[in-house]
Amino acid sequence: MKRMKLYEADDKMIDLISDNYSMLQGLNAFGIHLGFGDKTVSKICDEQGVDCHTFLTVVNFLINGYAPKNTDDTISVKTLLDYLRASHRFFLDFQLPSIRKKLEESLSKSDSLSVLILRLYDEYAHDIQLHMKYEEKTLFPYVEALIRGEKKTDYNVEIFSKHHSDTTGKFHELKNIIIKYFPHDGLANNQLTATLYDIYNNEEWLCNHSNVEEVLFVPAIRLMEQKLKNDDVESGTAKSYEGMVGCMTTWMSTRAKYVNEITPKLAEEYLAHLSESVGATTYNIRLVLFKRIWKALHKDYMMCADAWENFKKKKVAKGSRRTVTNIEIGQVLNKAETFDMKLLLTIGIYTGLRISDCALLKWADVDIENKVIKTIPIKTRKHMDAPIEIPIHATLLKVLKETEHESEYVSKTNAESYIAGHLSGQVVALFKSCGIKTSAKDKDGKTKLICGFHSLRHTFISMAINAGMSPLLVQKIVGHSAVSMTEHY
Repeated sequence: MKRMKLYEADDKMIDLISDNYSMLQGLNAFGIHLGFGDKTVSKICDEQGVDCHTFLTVVNFLINGYAPKNTDDTISVKTLLDYLRASHRFFLDFQLPSIRKKLEESLSKSDSLSVLILRLYDEYAHDIQLHMKYEEKTLFPYVEALIRGEKKTDYNVEIFSKHHSDTTGKFHELKNIIIKYFPHDGLANNQLTATLYDIYNNEEWLCNHSNVEEVLFVPAIRLMEQKLKNDDVESGTAKSYEGMVGCMTTWMSTRAKYVNEITPKLAEEYLAHLSESVGATTYNIRLVLFKRIWKALHKDYMMCADAWENFKKKKVAKGSRRTVTNIEIGQVLNKAETFDMKLLLTIGIYTGLRISDCALLKWADVDIENKVIKTIPIKTRKHMDAPIEIPIHATLLKVLKETEHESEYVSKTNAESYIAGHLSGQVVALFKSCGIKTSAKDKDGKTKLICGFHSLRHTFISMAINAGMSPLLVQKIVGHSAVSMTEHY
């Protein structure tokens, strides 16, 4: 008899099964063995290595439809994955062959209706096998990668959820044919009725299995994806901040021995130096960072007054970068002394990616065979789920094929230099060495950057649109939130 109640960790397992015998197969899928006496659910789960909360979540969902909120991050994805995988094995290796055998024993092989029933069953079994094998080969390995902390850009749980279809259609048709049209035949009828009962039970089992995937498994994967995305952003931000502070302390090391020796005058000199190599946005980010650090130091260590407090953020002028000409691009590439710098510039020229995305580009995001780069830009990673797809130009493809796979990054050197905070300055210095004017005075007489790596992004967008590519397509390639932003370039 099915008892409608929420089962808890201190309930006896024998009571749970006695009230809901349909959970017997669920025990097997969780790897819980019989012979548990009068022990509680939590005791048995602990002894047999099963996450108790996840077990009870599935049990209470299957018994009375109770589902936790989609924000429940206490569900063990690994336990759910093991449960679903074991359920597949039970259904494919035992249930489907067992019902097939019972149908054969109940039907006459020479009867045309019997042949139709077996054919329908075989078609249904084939559909189920394809459905579950897809999950085994695609979804489950993806989830295992998430558990290991690996994030793939070419697949996500939304792709699975979108194509997760109902597989009970042929089962329903099969039942109707048997019930409506099969003639009465004593013993054979009894055998077929028993088999029909098994078919009904298995249809219900399959529906429950699908619901567990949609209502429990998919939301749990979404939470994992979001957590990895947030961790990735936070890790990248922390490394970026570390590089910013590193650049500042390196410059200050020849002018001040201790932190409390950094005066407003030194801060002003450093900010002037900074203005020559970074744009207003980056300048403002660094200034705010330094102010926060000094405020924290003053609060926790009673350090001297903030050396940065009197400096204001720069006004960010729209379209402050200029494009670079083909002649200037040729000069810069020829002047670049290292392969890694040429690689960085080539990626920027032919993808329009920001310097952070070019420097931290990973081989996992590069599909040489299909000539496409799939990546989620760092700046938009918090609110962008699907990667942007950038066709790989023939020139870039040639350079990528010449690049050694020495780390997860396309260029380990560029990644390390970017994280250390040196890369933007190196690019600006290279531009200067080619006679390219990189900075100018604004109306207030302050120095502003007018040409640097970001100019390559402006150049890519301008060249793409001038070549006849639609602004909407360019918007998708460069990852702008609105086409008006692309047209502004």
